[in-house]
Amino acid sequence: MPLTNLRILLLFISVGGACAFRAWPQEQILSFAINQVKLRYVSPVERQTLVNAALDGLARNLDRYSSYFDPAGMSRLKEDLDKQFGGIGVEILLDPKTKELVVASPLVDSPAYRAGVRAGDKIVEIDGTSTKGMSVGDVARLLRGPPGQSVRLKLLPYGKSDPVELTLIRSIIQEYTVLGDRRRPDGTWDYFLDMPNIPKIGYIRINSFGSQTHTELEKVIDELLRQGMEGLILDLRNDPGGLLGSAIAVCDLFLPSGVVVTIRGKGGQIREVFTASGKGKYLELPMAVLVNQYSASAAEIVAACMQDHKRAVVVGQRTFGKGTVQELIELGPRHGILKVTTATYWRPSNKQIHRADDAKEEDDWGVKPDPGYEVPVEGEVFVRLVRLRMYRDMANQEMARQYHAQSTSGGSTLAAESGALAESAELFDDPQLMKAVEYMKAKVQEKTSRQVVSAALAP
Repeated sequence: MPLTNLRILLLFISVGGACAFRAWPQEQILSFAINQVKLRYVSPVERQTLVNAALDGLARNLDRYSSYFDPAGMSRLKEDLDKQFGGIGVEILLDPKTKELVVASPLVDSPAYRAGVRAGDKIVEIDGTSTKGMSVGDVARLLRGPPGQSVRLKLLPYGKSDPVELTLIRSIIQEYTVLGDRRRPDGTWDYFLDMPNIPKIGYIRINSFGSQTHTELEKVIDELLRQGMEGLILDLRNDPGGLLGSAIAVCDLFLPSGVVVTIRGKGGQIREVFTASGKGKYLELPMAVLVNQYSASAAEIVAACMQDHKRAVVVGQRTFGKGTVQELIELGPRHGILKVTTATYWRPSNKQIHRADDAKEEDDWGVKPDPGYEVPVEGEVFVRLVRLRMYRDMANQEMARQYHAQSTSGGSTLAAESGALAESAELFDDPQLMKAVEYMKAKVQEKTSRQVVSAALAP
């Protein structure tokens, strides 16, 4: 074709395309683009592949919590809801400042947990693929797979400058969300703090909010009360969240009445207000709630509710600031599901929980500890406490032997570090926990004194 004719043809295509863009509604531009790519792209490509890619790009450009699940990904959503899946057992957050993917919490007894992966570790690569620019959903898809298959990770351990590589074997992950202070030899949890010169203080950790969390929690508290529990420390540190309904049900156990959380939609319009049922069972139980920078979403709802109603003191560090609601929009069996942010969570005090991408430290977001109860834990202290907690979780001898066997068989230097450190130190160097214990001792003493006075004044 003569060069002049080719130039005329290219000009015609450009002008025609520009006219189409001006004439068509914006939604049709996407259809036009897909058709053009399918027609002109150098390699064959299925139209459905292009549609899925467009939907994925649409979602990921909204915010860091919106995402697209193709038909295959719909099964992963079901796994999330069932809390049982094939994977390595880690909860992940996307740091809004650095855009890095951070382990919020390894699930107890999971492959990641036994290998020494801990809260604060950054996931750099998965099977040789860099995680830079990935969403949490992207990483979840890469980490999950059939049980028995291996996955290779490159991690940057919290507080370290050199990455480490681990090869883990995926297994079925069944998440239990209500944990205690330490394992007994038979593998069950001891929910009382083992410390000298303190009242009978219950210690319960919630590592995420699943469909059975409030039921598990109620069962444990009832048993502890039968054993004479005088106060409760609820540890929500490194808890990345979970189901809204579960968080509301947990709050309902401790409140006589009042707002638990409000959901606001576009333009700040109130969409729904959740209130306590008035059937709370544990209204007089002295309480402290522990939070840190990796407490997010449902964990923040519980901490904020307890704080705003002055039902418990909040101890630790400012929380993560994840206070958005995602809804699932079904696109049909061929096209999957869009998960889109449609609203935000607001505290009973009418303050927003969510931290926007451009939020400043002085803005209102997340949950701050009560005055006098902020206890920062960073750097090596944080690393040490996480390691010690992991070891204490696996304190029964058989689990400990397996843990050390893996660490000495070329599997994980992180696990070896954790085990060696745990053998030579006590857990209760935890300054945030100790601050909560200090508060609980005073509250229990105050309650006891009131009871003595009441008894003395009784006719």
